[in-house]
Amino acid sequence: MSSLVVPNYADILAAKVPFKIGDTLWPYQPPGGTKPGQGAWLGGWSAFIPKGSKHPQEAWDFMKWFSATDEGTVAAYNGMGFPPCYTKSPALETLKKDKIMRPYYDVIFTNDHSRPAMQVADFYAAQLDEQGSRALYGELTPYQALKKIKDDTKTELARFKREVVKQ
Repeated sequence: MSSLVVPNYADILAAKVPFKIGDTLWPYQPPGGTKPGQGAWLGGWSAFIPKGSKHPQEAWDFMKWFSATDEGTVAAYNGMGFPPCYTKSPALETLKKDKIMRPYYDVIFTNDHSRPAMQVADFYAAQLDEQGSRALYGELTPYQALKKIKDDTKTELARFKREVVKQ
């Protein structure tokens, strides 16, 4: 058994691997939850225009196109496999009609949680994976893992702000 995200399913289909695949939200419903998918989280990608960009208006136009237009969100979904959060996107109808992908569609509209938006979100996600694994294998307690994630992410965010933002 393995937990997957949307692009993993696209990779499996492209590889034409002959095995059965099921679908559900994971965790489907946490203790005390009152609706399916309540334990699910949305992630996402961030886009930005670097300070000093030579073409900020063109960059902004592109960002609006791929994140908030029918054509752009379909192109982004077809190219990367991540469902758009632009709720009018025709790509969501494709997601909704696919038996395996339907839980991803459902969570967009039922979700209560999302990853924090910050400049070092990739670092944070990697720390969740690394330190969470260390806690899972008994190298750290869950408290120690969470504290390490918090402390290391704060340090990385300070470094980023000092070295990158203030340039």
